[in-house]
Amino acid sequence: MQELILTLFLLAPIVPKNPVAQDTVADANIHFVVGFRPGTNMVNLSPEVGVRIEYLVLHPIIIRASADLNMAKVKNPRFPSGQRRSADLAVEALIYRGRKRFTSFIGVGAVYSVNGFHLDRQLADPLLDSLEVVKTDIENRIGYRIFLGFRYREHWSVEIGFQETRPDFSFKINGMGDGYNYLYKKSDLSTLRLTVGYLIPF
Repeated sequence: MQELILTLFLLAPIVPKNPVAQDTVADANIHFVVGFRPGTNMVNLSPEVGVRIEYLVLHPIIIRASADLNMAKVKNPRFPSGQRRSADLAVEALIYRGRKRFTSFIGVGAVYSVNGFHLDRQLADPLLDSLEVVKTDIENRIGYRIFLGFRYREHWSVEIGFQETRPDFSFKINGMGDGYNYLYKKSDLSTLRLTVGYLIPF
């Protein structure tokens, strides 16, 4: 996926290289987005909303901070069933080419995924059946994302990307007088992301 995004950016014939630094993007934008994440073997298709603050630090490099909210149903029979809620906080760097009328960009970023989990049904596991599970949750985790996007007339955007995070499911176990113990099961919540957005210069 990463190779495909990079190739599409470099070979985009409809986007000219930047003729001058002044004929490109606004110095600062607030960027509102809505979109979805396709289903995987772990979760169902799910909606996403987000906001980004970006700043043109040096032509043609943009730095932005992002916050995205996502809710998805965990469906893999090897894991507990329930609703996963995540707030993904990211710092990203973008390189762009084009003019104000039409601009393309590619970027990469580090993501900290803050997860919550509402349990519907516990994992069918003989080990867990023999223990008293007090709470099931998904740990917070650092990951990364890579993305390709297009902007039209400075304000409208379309973005496709890939995000990888591999958090642990945690099982809080009653230690029978010795406090609580924890068991962990690693998962893969990596996913594609597709969003449309609107930018407001400030």
